Amino acid sequence: MDALFAPDAERAFVGSILRSPAAARVLSDVSPDDFADVAAKRAVTAANALRSAGKPLEVTLLGCEVERLYGANTAVLPVLVEMFKCVPNGGGAAHYAEIVKDAARRRRLADLADVIAKAAHDPTEDVTATIEAARDKVREMSAARGGWRSAVDVTMDAYEHIEAMSKGEVHAIPTGVRTLDVLTGGLFRGEMTILGARPAAGKTALGLQFAIAAADDGNRVCFVSEEMSAVQMGNRMLARDSGLNGGKLRSGRDISEDDWNALSSALGMAAERQIAFLHGSPSVEEIRQEVSAKVDADECDLLIVDYLQLIRTKERCNAEYERIGHVSRAFKLMSLDLNIPVVVLAQLRRPDKDRRAGCPTMDELRGSGDIEQDADNIILIHKPQDERDSSLPAEDKETFNAFRRRGLDYTIFNVCKLRQGRTGMAAAAFDSAHMRFLEIDRG
Repeated sequence: MDALFAPDAERAFVGSILRSPAAARVLSDVSPDDFADVAAKRAVTAANALRSAGKPLEVTLLGCEVERLYGANTAVLPVLVEMFKCVPNGGGAAHYAEIVKDAARRRRLADLADVIAKAAHDPTEDVTATIEAARDKVREMSAARGGWRSAVDVTMDAYEHIEAMSKGEVHAIPTGVRTLDVLTGGLFRGEMTILGARPAAGKTALGLQFAIAAADDGNRVCFVSEEMSAVQMGNRMLARDSGLNGGKLRSGRDISEDDWNALSSALGMAAERQIAFLHGSPSVEEIRQEVSAKVDADECDLLIVDYLQLIRTKERCNAEYERIGHVSRAFKLMSLDLNIPVVVLAQLRRPDKDRRAGCPTMDELRGSGDIEQDADNIILIHKPQDERDSSLPAEDKETFNAFRRRGLDYTIFNVCKLRQGRTGMAAAAFDSAHMRFLEIDRG
């Protein structure tokens, strides 16, 4: 028996929906493309047309509809009668549908194998692109059949998601900054969040804080770093968790016995976190391939990329803004296709020399207007230089000065785009010696 074809099940399925009006609901579980038998494929297409028109599924009407769609010389009525007779009890439509879908998936898998084999023997084919295309096809075959969905379907999905969140069965990934979580709700699957900042404003530190908070919450994190080396990222994590000054770790001098004990403790904390780093200037296409493999292995719940303007692409682009726009769109599609939150750090333009560096806005995202369009959420980081900064709340001016005396930086998060909520601002203290953001104690 050839597992790629199931002609008996295909014809029995048509007979079942003709025998039992109640079985017709199973039509939505299959697609005409799932059928290899031409007569069965045409019958299913015609049956969908009758249902859409509110007409009953009956042998003669179905035969007329097939002839209307495919021509009067189709002579399908005798075939439909045979299909009708092959299931005298009129049951089993759902069972036959599963057999039909299984055979269809097997045919698609075999076709994909042929495509892969041909590409493998063709030296002009891009192997990375072939692997990623194949992975997408396999993921598509593993998922439920797509297509148009009714308003009831999508609202029921949303209702069940809300219910699961209210019961604590599903929750957003925390950012590690409570004021941000209060404002944004955290990080959600299928969304791309941009963390934008001017140079030296702390965007990498914030991205790392997101990663650590997510991992401490039990999530698996992938962190792509084109801004810093593995040693630099490791130093930042050790400074955070050991409480030692990052400058001391950088120099490696005057490290006491207690310091070594603190570093050992920090290493133990790192071992408990599932954070995987990727370095080495990968293209966005290679990043997708690597992250797809992680998702398929159930090893990635969150992707963080540092940073957007440094990521290459294999696409040929005529201008810098085209490259950045392509990369931005690729990360957005990654969040949707892989169903994970994607956080992308981005560089902002430096302010004009004759203009005071106030709180940044979206139009300062460097390189392409597509970034603003692609992002679900945009969070811009700002460190006021003095208490005259217009973005500094009047009630926090004393806090700003108190932080300065303690070696901390008062930091503002401008949530200027939030697709599923209200925008606004939040604040925290940045401890640059230990590369972490701290909550502001409001007393």
